[in-house]
Amino acid sequence: MFFPGRFIPKRASKLEDNLITFAPPQLLLFFTLGLFAPGGLFEYALYKGYPLVGTVGLIVWLPFLWSFLILIHNAGRVRFWLSTPIMLVGHLLIAFWFARML
Repeated sequence: MFFPGRFIPKRASKLEDNLITFAPPQLLLFFTLGLFAPGGLFEYALYKGYPLVGTVGLIVWLPFLWSFLILIHNAGRVRFWLSTPIMLVGHLLIAFWFARML
């Protein structure tokens, strides 16, 4: 379950097509921030000098992100080796944004 299998591209469902076509960008941004923001907050806790909170949070949250990546890979939407760097860069950008903002 934690390692992706062979990638077989599949057509997106009607719901996915309609969501990408007709959803306002704010809704998609809300989903993305909801997925990446907790990891960024835990990295911010590490940055501010709370090593226990940050370490435990990242140990708990990063497997959720990895499982989500494997889930969309197995659904035939994305090759995991292409999206892993994008996921990590997005995660770090949100962490830097929190560090600058808070």
